[in-house]
Amino acid sequence: MKKFLLISIIFFISFFAYPESIKIIDVIGRVYVKVLPTSSYEVAKIGMELNKDSEIKTESSSVCTIVFDNNPNNVLTIKENTQIVIKKLKPVNLYLLNGNIFALVRDIKDVEEFKVQTPNAITGVRGTGEGINFINSNTQVLCFEGSIEVDSFDPSGNKKDSKILNENEGISVSSDGSFSEIFPIEKEDLEDWQNFLEYLSTLNNNEDTDKDNKDNFKDIMEEKKDSYRESNLEENRREEQEEDTVVDDGG
Repeated sequence: MKKFLLISIIFFISFFAYPESIKIIDVIGRVYVKVLPTSSYEVAKIGMELNKDSEIKTESSSVCTIVFDNNPNNVLTIKENTQIVIKKLKPVNLYLLNGNIFALVRDIKDVEEFKVQTPNAITGVRGTGEGINFINSNTQVLCFEGSIEVDSFDPSGNKKDSKILNENEGISVSSDGSFSEIFPIEKEDLEDWQNFLEYLSTLNNNEDTDKDNKDNFKDIMEEKKDSYRESNLEENRREEQEEDTVVDDGG
């Protein structure tokens, strides 16, 4: 994956179905929540209900996963070094101040429309999985499942172009709204997505685990968390190596 310094990007998600709740279903590492605008940050906990204007931020090697209406098919994972603000519940509007996300939207009867907005792009998905990365005002969109429509915008906010991404395709949008060529998603990113799906599967199985299996499940869960955390650390190592290569080439 290319190196992304995730700085001062505003992220917007709109669901035109009306979820009744947004809840934290998992926390890995150091994650903090400000439940109300007037409150201080506190340690995030599984089961926390999020309100209008709630904020979530993750630190290095940390992940937070939230679910909409307790539907495991509609999930947003907030990856490390990321900060989001929930601006509205009905419809849901999330602003990403910095960082990146994985989004899984498979239950289209509950989620009629799902949009992610940055200053220079809007993505519209329907029954899909995607990853969003940012660097300054540049946007990268990766389509892991289904299809995504990506609209680009110039600095004045005028629509410049539109592209359709199919499964296993990605695209970048520069700060002036210009598209890159559509490119195949790299093997490492596909592996990261598969780790993400396995991680979600483990979370879903939690509800079906009885008390007799609680300790065993806890061990399995920790193994899955370690695997997902390691995949994120490996991603960081790849990015650092690529950055060092660029520096060496330039020097």
